[in-house]
Amino acid sequence: MSTPLQQALEDYLAIRRQLGYELRSSGRLLAGFVRFVEQAGARTITTELAVAWARQPQGVAPIRWSQRLGMVRGFAGYLATIDPETEIPPADVLSARQQRVAPYIYSPEEIEALMHAAGELWPPVRAATMRTAIGLLACTGMRIGEALALDDSDLDIETGVITAMGKWGKQRQVPLHPTTVQALRAYQQARDEYRPVRPTEALLITRHGDRLTKGAFLKAFRALLIKVGLEGAGERERPARMTFATRSRCGH
Repeated sequence: MSTPLQQALEDYLAIRRQLGYELRSSGRLLAGFVRFVEQAGARTITTELAVAWARQPQGVAPIRWSQRLGMVRGFAGYLATIDPETEIPPADVLSARQQRVAPYIYSPEEIEALMHAAGELWPPVRAATMRTAIGLLACTGMRIGEALALDDSDLDIETGVITAMGKWGKQRQVPLHPTTVQALRAYQQARDEYRPVRPTEALLITRHGDRLTKGAFLKAFRALLIKVGLEGAGERERPARMTFATRSRCGH
């Protein structure tokens, strides 16, 4: 049989889920918090107990404690409507902000080094794909997800324009320098010779003929960073967006 505090949590989670929140991780964590409160002999939430529970993980960034306390704060706000003795932890307790690492700007020389290293990968189609992907990102400033989502039909060789799907499903036109168009066409020809029949219409493919995924690209890219001596560039393991020095003319 559920205790009053456990039942209150079940009701709170049910209401939140009806609003479209999955709360899988939060639900498990809050259930652990309720057990923590009850094991302490308390029947409702206090700021002292909430902070003590939030600070349980050791060796983590302060933002983790702040996030845990934030979960409790939301539950406490609900509980206070049915139990006036509930204490809602103040918003400034354990407050912390996620520090954003400044993006690393790759120089033209570093781009060339990365593309050269990519060209030495095996098999040749993998080398061509990684080299082309890096060159495309460098020349257009596209997001990794945008580039990997491209199909052959998104590339208009005649006009030298790529139709990319940006954030929120919005399409945008990306003009290409003639040398970039030539490089992409050369890649398509080499790719089609290696894999004339493929299960995808993707522009950038793996050696098996499938669409190159973000995970596979980043794994290979991290290995290339190590190979050319740029490990740790930007102090981030997997950047959300490759940031390259902008060049008005670039081919690959």
